[in-house]
Amino acid sequence: MARTVDRAAHAARRGEFLDAFQRLVATKGYEKASTQDVLSEVGASRGSLYHYFGSKRELLDALVERSVAASVSQLGELIADDSLSATDKLNRFFASLADWKTQRREVVVEAMRIRRSDENALVNQAMRTMSVERIAPLLAEIVERGVREKAFTTAHPAQTGRILIGLIGDLDAALFDLFFAVESGAAEHAEVERTVAAYTSAFERVLGAADGTITLVAPSVLRSWFSGKEKGDQQ
Repeated sequence: MARTVDRAAHAARRGEFLDAFQRLVATKGYEKASTQDVLSEVGASRGSLYHYFGSKRELLDALVERSVAASVSQLGELIADDSLSATDKLNRFFASLADWKTQRREVVVEAMRIRRSDENALVNQAMRTMSVERIAPLLAEIVERGVREKAFTTAHPAQTGRILIGLIGDLDAALFDLFFAVESGAAEHAEVERTVAAYTSAFERVLGAADGTITLVAPSVLRSWFSGKEKGDQQ
């Protein structure tokens, strides 16, 4: 008689391994995290882990897939909502990304400390590759709608999605660099605002959108991340 697989239990157990691996990558870095570390975190046998993942690289691929899938799901819902304009879809997407990071602030900050090192070069590359493959086409679909609505004037909407992914990733890295720089007193909040303004302007130029129509990072989000971060403001 064939063995019946409890799909819910299988998914939950798989998620436990991924959660443990994500914590390890955030605190130790991908290169230093080992499958034995994962087993110790979960309290499982090696055979149990290999029932779900054949190697550390498979764990990485699954972790990246899970992270990107959340953005893909969000974009899919926005694309399907015909009540929203293309501009609204993009702005809501950026707001949801910011909200996700803010809710997980401590984990995100620690992960970025590690991701900025060479130890996580593979993680960064895997994330970028999958983002281009999965998210860029969805952004392009929104851009194409914006062109039809005459909100955007880009002549190359299909290629614009990939360009936007590049800008989003670069802004993300720049803001985290500034987060640590402001914290150490090497930069001031005004530089953060200038950086966001510059990327927002570039984003609007790529889209061919009117000035002030795109909000990559809301001022309230910047305040929540950077308020009191200047070295002189710390107690």
